[in-house]
Amino acid sequence: MGKQFKVIEISHSWSLKKLRAKVEYELNRVSKDGWEIVDISFIGSMYTAMITISK
Repeated sequence: MGKQFKVIEISHSWSLKKLRAKVEYELNRVSKDGWEIVDISFIGSMYTAMITISK
């Protein structure tokens, strides 16, 4: 089996600071499970982050 990829969407509708905290939490959680971070994209107008990970 080849590499496995996942895309995680995280949103917070009122605060970029809270969105950042949620993203940091998720990055720490997935990295402990052995996932590598491939890409992180932020959509500012919607306070959304898309994180691509692989294992």
